[in-house]
Amino acid sequence: MTKANKSLKKSLKQLEKEFPNEVLPKEKLPLLPREMAYAKIPLEKFSVEHLCFMIMHGLGWNFLIPMAIEILIKNPFAEGEDIGYSLLGSVLSVKGSFWKENPDLYERVEKILQTAESVKTEEAETILTVSLPQSIYDFRKNQMSGNV
Repeated sequence: MTKANKSLKKSLKQLEKEFPNEVLPKEKLPLLPREMAYAKIPLEKFSVEHLCFMIMHGLGWNFLIPMAIEILIKNPFAEGEDIGYSLLGSVLSVKGSFWKENPDLYERVEKILQTAESVKTEEAETILTVSLPQSIYDFRKNQMSGNV
């Protein structure tokens, strides 16, 4: 069982006490009001919107990326309802240093991305060619440059 699975009943704020610097990076402190509110929600109650927002803001990646991957396996085009962020786009925006430290997660996201690219609907093609091309390029650039 992964760290993320063991910790679903806890919030990022609670997890920070157990895993300092893995959840709330010092450069992100103090948290903005919305970040603080989301950091107090137990992970098991996180919505796609919560995941998108916190991942995009660089918080809790060690716990939230595995959760996001599980959702993306089922639906590569999952979105946060109120914010319009694509979960895939949020995950693809994660820094290369994270992927270098977590090559297994990188490979899982690459497989999800390949699955998404095989979907031949107008919506899928629009998301991949209009909304995410730079994020896809940047994500894959990590692998090509040997960072993963």
